Amino acid sequence: MMLEGATNAKEDLLKQNKKMQNHLKDFQHDLDDARQRADEANESAKSSERRAKDFEAQLIGLQEDLSASERARRQAQQERDELVEEMNSASLGKNSMSEENKKLHHRIAQLEDDLEEEQNEGTKLWRRARNCSRALRS
Repeated sequence: MMLEGATNAKEDLLKQNKKMQNHLKDFQHDLDDARQRADEANESAKSSERRAKDFEAQLIGLQEDLSASERARRQAQQERDELVEEMNSASLGKNSMSEENKKLHHRIAQLEDDLEEEQNEGTKLWRRARNCSRALRS
C-alpha cells in the first residue's frame, strides 16, 4: 500500500507539475503579449510625438504666414487710405477749382459787359465831342 500511496503521490505531483508548467506557459505567453503591446504602445507614442512635432512646425510656419499676411493687409489698408485721402483732396481741389473757374467766368462776363457799356459810353461821348466840334466850327 505504501507503494501504491507513493505512486499516487507521484502521479499527483506529476499532474501538479504539468498544471504548473501549463500555467507557466500561459504566464510566459501573457508576458510576451504584454511586452509586445508595450513595444507597440512605445512605437505609437514615438510616432505621435513625431507627428506632434511636425504639426508644431507647421503651426509655426502658418503663424509666420499669418503675421506676414497681416502686415501686408495693414500696408494695403494704409495705401488704400492714403489713396482715398488723395482722391478726396483732388476732388475738393477740383471742386474748388471748378467754383473758382465759375466765379472767374462770371467776372469775365461782368467785365465784358462793363467794357461794352464803357465802349458805348465812349462812343456816345466821342459823337457828342464831334458834334460839339462841328458846332463850334460852324
